[in-house]
Amino acid sequence: MKTLDLHEAIPATIDELDRLGETISVDVVLETLGVAMVPSLQPTARAGLAPEGGELGCLGRFQLLAELGQGGMGRVLEARDPELRRSVAVKVIANPRWATEARLARFVAEAQITSQLEHPSIVPVHEMGITLEGDLFFVMKKVEGRTLRSVLSALGRGDPDTVAEWSHTKLLNAFVRICNAVAYAHDRGVLHRDLKPENVMLGAFGEVLVVDWGVARLMDDTTEVVSSEAIEMVSLSKTVDGSTIGTPGYMSPEQARGDLQGLDGRSDVWSLGAILYEVLTFQAAYPDENPYTRMFAVMAGAPADPRERAPARSVPDELAEVCLQAMATDRDERTRTAADLAAAVEDFLAGSKRREAALRHVAEAEEAWDRYCALADEREELLARERALDASIPPWAPLEQKAELRAVRRRLAGIGSERTDRFTEVLAACEKAQSQDPGNDAASALLARVHYARFEEAEAARDEQAARFHEQRTLLHDDGRWAALLKGTGALTLHTDPPGAEVVCERYDTSADLVWPLVERRVLGSTPLVELPLEQGSYLLTLRCPGRRDARYPMFITRGRRWDSGEVPVRLYADSEIGEGLVYVPPGPCIRGGDAEAQESLPRRVLQVDAFFLSVSPVTMQGYCDFINAVHARDPEEAWSRLPRQEAGIKSSGGQYWDRPGPGEIYRVPEMDRDGDRWDPAWAVAAISWEDAVACAAWRSERDGIDWYLPSELQWEKAARGVDGRVFPWGNGFDPALCKMRSSRPGRPQPEVVGAFAADVSPYGVKDLAGGMRDWCGDVRYGDDTKRRPMRGGSWITLARSCRAAHRNGLEPWIVSANHGFRLARNPPAGD
Repeated sequence: MKTLDLHEAIPATIDELDRLGETISVDVVLETLGVAMVPSLQPTARAGLAPEGGELGCLGRFQLLAELGQGGMGRVLEARDPELRRSVAVKVIANPRWATEARLARFVAEAQITSQLEHPSIVPVHEMGITLEGDLFFVMKKVEGRTLRSVLSALGRGDPDTVAEWSHTKLLNAFVRICNAVAYAHDRGVLHRDLKPENVMLGAFGEVLVVDWGVARLMDDTTEVVSSEAIEMVSLSKTVDGSTIGTPGYMSPEQARGDLQGLDGRSDVWSLGAILYEVLTFQAAYPDENPYTRMFAVMAGAPADPRERAPARSVPDELAEVCLQAMATDRDERTRTAADLAAAVEDFLAGSKRREAALRHVAEAEEAWDRYCALADEREELLARERALDASIPPWAPLEQKAELRAVRRRLAGIGSERTDRFTEVLAACEKAQSQDPGNDAASALLARVHYARFEEAEAARDEQAARFHEQRTLLHDDGRWAALLKGTGALTLHTDPPGAEVVCERYDTSADLVWPLVERRVLGSTPLVELPLEQGSYLLTLRCPGRRDARYPMFITRGRRWDSGEVPVRLYADSEIGEGLVYVPPGPCIRGGDAEAQESLPRRVLQVDAFFLSVSPVTMQGYCDFINAVHARDPEEAWSRLPRQEAGIKSSGGQYWDRPGPGEIYRVPEMDRDGDRWDPAWAVAAISWEDAVACAAWRSERDGIDWYLPSELQWEKAARGVDGRVFPWGNGFDPALCKMRSSRPGRPQPEVVGAFAADVSPYGVKDLAGGMRDWCGDVRYGDDTKRRPMRGGSWITLARSCRAAHRNGLEPWIVSANHGFRLARNPPAGD
């Protein structure tokens, strides 16, 4: 390869070519010097290919190929630069024969102004020229791509390819680049004056270009920014005040009025706002087809709120406000600069990225919360399985037979820590979300929801400390919804039969540590009561109606819930219908089970219970003695077998406590039994089996002509707890002085007369459900076990745990114990 001294070789080559009359061009000079030309680059796709018939001709050295577009003042042609071997865009004056001096000056001004705007988003001007034939042109970079108008129209139609390519974020980023280009032009002292989607080109490789600066003008304070020659050239293109230049619907109100002398950068800002409006809504800010109508609408006032114009687009509030401020009719209220507008949208995008990251963390928190809730469901299922297995497997069974039960218990032991881990994950993910986006609504909403759920869990478990903590955390993240639920205002709807019953309301003060007192006595009115507002809490209503016995009607309003007596009115009964020594338990719900400290408590469930009448006190020794004497009259041996008796082995008696009467005599409750213990006819009956109790109920039914029965477990529990799920008949606290149990008196435990402990009374007025004697229930099975019968309540010889209303156990029906008794129930008479 030979070495050339270009300073000598090129001039010599040019002289030689000139002497020979050859065309002198860069290509020819380089070829003469033996310099190999680089092959032309070929794009994979080209817009504006030459139409059939070949080239359009030449403009100077540029080979014209096709027309790319036309405007009001010029034509843009695709051309080939043979020297640099590239495609360019050449703008020429449309209809050059009819060009005025003003049009020529504006054409030159566009070329000169644009050439001085060296910005990545402004199409660069390579050169300007004029041919011997008088064609004035300037050469620009050829832009491959589509206009913003084309993209917005396709998005508005839902074109799938465009939708896939142009996300909302990508459009906003492009808009920021448009603003930055305009801000640069303003900094150089240039107003565009015709900003609209048609004058924005979007390249295939991320280019964003503001084009068509044909009506651009200089601002008054730009003498130091643009050369004096450019100012002189532009001065030829200035329009007489009172005319309008621009596109209706995209030019500012002052531009539409023809106030061209006073235009500044805020006019272009308004036009940018109009573009942003379409980016947000896919609709024009002023959609009227008539250009004059659009101009008058612009001058008349601001456009419709983009959120209202396109509600389906879910326009973010922040962007809507940015757009409306940019399009403020009063320039002084408008966004000050294009740079400020770009910054506002960038702030939104930056915030959007943070919000997107925050939402990912919120999604993680939601997944952790779902797992937490699933573990709660699994725990309930396992508890039910544990109870079933425990009931079906005898304690003496070998370990192999207890394998599943042991596995269930191991899993139950691990669920608690797993739930703690999942809840910790919820809090950690929400904390990350809020660190990314302080005040993130989704994170706050989730935190409020999960803390409220934990609050309900703690409240149901009667964990006051945890409930208070989660209540405060719920309020910390509350958006206004949860405070009302925490306050708990609900409503009462109550119908009675007959209607017109006076409703006296008293509230249980559940903050009391032992016996819940009744407070705030008031009359609510007469039935029917419909949607009567009442704060959450446990209430006792007394329903009073002439000719009917006052009915005690407990009511429990949980947070924000309604209490409704149901479609069938609560029937009120006369004294004669209910009977002496009985209470009325009206129909409605009760909370069954759910007491972890009670032996064999059932799972917590809210169940409906039909109305029934229940004896205020258990059957007494004297009442049972009457039954024994009735049996004795027809079958002395059966009467002897059913006497209160000592505990014994399987179906074998340990001996009767009472003596057998002589011929012609009857049984009497002894003052002292054969062991030397004193007895009292007013004691609750004891030392009898379930079979004895059922036989006594059958005798009473035959004697009275009424169908008496032992209450079911569910009836017994409702009678003891009312409807609010209290632990004891009087409330949630315990003291041995409140009922007859092992520790109620000093010394050796002994039974006492029924009703001896005034506090041991349920909301319906039933006595001795926590202590005294335990009650056989009428169910013929204990859960799934048909060999056992349920027993409820505490007794004079049991510990505090047995006094809990949810406490239960099952015994064979022949079992006898010194603390086993019963009480009677019956159904209300049939309605009319």
